[in-house]
Amino acid sequence: MGYRRRVAPDPGSVRVSRRIHIPEEWLPLTSATIRIWVYEYLRHPWLLPPDPGPGRAKVRVVLPRSVLAEFRRISGGGASSALRRLIRWIYGGK
Repeated sequence: MGYRRRVAPDPGSVRVSRRIHIPEEWLPLTSATIRIWVYEYLRHPWLLPPDPGPGRAKVRVVLPRSVLAEFRRISGGGASSALRRLIRWIYGGK
């Protein structure tokens, strides 16, 4: 048996989990759906509407740390707010 060197994962590839509050009328939403929307936004950014504010419902979003950082940088603001703004745009400004 040989010595196996452990390599730390790339910090950007580590997934992070965010739980965000959303309006109840946006349910049901899944992390996978939101993740697809984030990747599409990063390919072709557009102006997002204002944050509708947190609602009573919660959804968990899992993204690579580097993707979340890039999304926040491009969209502006905090992660939860930026995600709600994206979801609001997708749902037609509800």
